[in-house]
Amino acid sequence: MFATIVKFSTIAGFALAVQQPLIPENAAEGSSQFSIGYYSLTMPARVEHVEGFAKRHNITMNIVPGVVAKDLNETELQQTGQIRMHYCPPTIAVALAMGHRNALKAFLDSDHEFGLVFEDDVVVSDNQKKLKAYGDRPLVAVLESLAATHKDQGWDYLNLGRCIDHCETQVKLVETLEGTKSVSLVDSGNPMCANAYMVTRKGAKNLIANTWPFYAPWDVMPMLMHRASSIGEFRMYSTTPRLFDQDRENQEDGFHSDKNPECCTKMANRFIGDSVSIISKYSMVWGVQNLLSWQVDDIKCPAFVEGYDESEEFSCTV
Repeated sequence: MFATIVKFSTIAGFALAVQQPLIPENAAEGSSQFSIGYYSLTMPARVEHVEGFAKRHNITMNIVPGVVAKDLNETELQQTGQIRMHYCPPTIAVALAMGHRNALKAFLDSDHEFGLVFEDDVVVSDNQKKLKAYGDRPLVAVLESLAATHKDQGWDYLNLGRCIDHCETQVKLVETLEGTKSVSLVDSGNPMCANAYMVTRKGAKNLIANTWPFYAPWDVMPMLMHRASSIGEFRMYSTTPRLFDQDRENQEDGFHSDKNPECCTKMANRFIGDSVSIISKYSMVWGVQNLLSWQVDDIKCPAFVEGYDESEEFSCTV
């Protein structure tokens, strides 16, 4: 049983219904080694899935309502300087970024040391559900052990459900993480997908400061921030094999409909090339106060995208 209370608040000009945490009856109290806040960016049709996920894994989930794309005025966003791109992104991509930023703001409004942000189609991957790659232990114990890696590795953003990555060239920072059977911590070239990631407070602050105006899809902006770093201004690492995956069989109204394998050299090469081009073209560098500096003129797109076929965009044969 979950107790929920709906409140209304205004974030960045948008009225949002904000629910109090969904707390499982048997949620553990006072047993955590680290203070981790859990946040799920959730559309209405997926609340039941998120509730079930939280209950199964004994975690207190904070529901962050998703921003509805059709409610956004793309022209106004561009005219007011909130979109900085040479092509017009699908409105749903802008809405998704807004939702993730709201989740990070909710984390920063808390006292938690770490924030774990989920999208509403998240599921535990077969790597853990069937193979127990992260050890035969509760999910909360796994997540606490992953949070502990921050002390030695200094990451700001830890992708726990990466996709379309260039796994052939990844650098293993830790060969086998403590408590796992076969999980590595890696620095890789294209760790896309943002269905499940852990951030520190510093990481969340840097993301909030450097992801608006909107200039790339949400899962791409952290990669650009990491790639533009020269002295560790923003460190984005991943665990492999991934701990979380995206539910493609049962979802009808979530954020995605594509199938994204963890590794895909062909597509990763394309996106890595795009990232390098963006950084070079706009001279993206880290400046003072942990802000990305851009040497650009006013960038505006010619026309917004009416439709968006993710299956075509992210098709990958492995």
